[in-house]
Amino acid sequence: MDIPTADGLEIIDFSKNGEKDSQNPVEIRLTNGRKVLVHKENAYENYFHDGRSFDDVDSTENSLLQFEFNFQLHKDGLREMKEVGNTIHSNPMAVYHKNVLWCYAYGLTAVKEDNGDLLCLFEMISIGPSFSKKQNEIRGGIGNNCPRNQYAPEIKEISLTLMGSSEIKIPLGRKNDAFVAETLIPLDLLKKIIEHLPTLAMRVQLTIPSSYFNIERLINLNLEQPPTKPSAQKILTIILNGGKPPGYDWVITVAEGSPREFFVHRKVLEDASPTLKVVIHTHTSLPSEQLLMVSHEDRCILTATHASDMKTILTYFYLRQYEIPPYDAFARVGRTLCLLFPQEVILGFFEHWEVAIARDLLQADKHNTCATLRSCAQHLISIFSAPYGAMPVAKRIAVAVMADTWQMAEAHGVNVEEQIKNMRDLPMGFMDKILYSVEKFRTVVSGVRKRSV
Repeated sequence: MDIPTADGLEIIDFSKNGEKDSQNPVEIRLTNGRKVLVHKENAYENYFHDGRSFDDVDSTENSLLQFEFNFQLHKDGLREMKEVGNTIHSNPMAVYHKNVLWCYAYGLTAVKEDNGDLLCLFEMISIGPSFSKKQNEIRGGIGNNCPRNQYAPEIKEISLTLMGSSEIKIPLGRKNDAFVAETLIPLDLLKKIIEHLPTLAMRVQLTIPSSYFNIERLINLNLEQPPTKPSAQKILTIILNGGKPPGYDWVITVAEGSPREFFVHRKVLEDASPTLKVVIHTHTSLPSEQLLMVSHEDRCILTATHASDMKTILTYFYLRQYEIPPYDAFARVGRTLCLLFPQEVILGFFEHWEVAIARDLLQADKHNTCATLRSCAQHLISIFSAPYGAMPVAKRIAVAVMADTWQMAEAHGVNVEEQIKNMRDLPMGFMDKILYSVEKFRTVVSGVRKRSV
């Protein structure tokens, strides 16, 4: 029997509410002929309303974690099952612990007809480390914004229970990358169970080794900066302060800030940047006009660069180290780096920046609400300013820490939204995007019961 694939599986605004009740859902029609039904009932019950952290479990000694989620099957969804091939896909179930996430969804497909009744196949589909199936790569990006070395967890045990007036357990077995019901489920049986219920809860329990939830498997937190010499550091300090180091023979002028002139060494620039090697030897400006050569002078102008940006740029030139810029300069510094260096160097910057962000976030005090929310927001502005997929692990940690801090504070009566509104120095265009990601994460993760077994 062929198992329907999850390619193209899309979850659309699953946190929205219908206007009236479950009998009058909002219907969203998709361009591929599918439709999404959105109901008033919340798809996710908050199991962390008491202010516990997402990482709190009843015991830290056991080696297994059990995740439990009640998928809600609606009557109008069953009414859409009219012929062989019709499929219902659910909102995602997240298995999350200590900044590591993997998601599943169910598929219920009418696969055959028997004496006028459709027989349905239930399967648990592995979506991946995100709430919806991702494209392999986004144009202009570096990846699909998921950790590149993360794999699906080992499922030690899985069960499905239909929660009607009585419980009906249905065994599941592995088939390829899915877990499939060992028996087909008659559609009439589902309709009979749900007849006197608003929805049919289909409880799925997954048991996973706690060792899977180790963020250090996804990022090298021990990554170190390349070694340097004190003499090189001394020269760099002189240059950043606007001084003239011994042997300087080139000047970089920047657009804004102080100092406006940086006295540097041609050989250092040429050794680090193939672009600068060419433009210095030919004394020609770049077509983009982001770098202009000054006629009859050993000088170039970086027309979009600020003085404060030069710490990141010159630190790489002189020390081959990766200084992370302030969050509000991230995009501007990134554009200058991309102008000067080849892709392999740029990837080195992102690797070190991601580790620096992750280290900072993992030390955050979630009980210090305002400071931690601000720190997470600033780091997410940096991450969203980088190419799509450049720092996926740092993004996951930042969203998770911010969501956890938010729900813990809110449970204790803190008006988190008001605190965020008061952070007026943060750009609201970015904040809208950040808050959407955080709220979605908080909703989905808090809706899954987790216990140590």
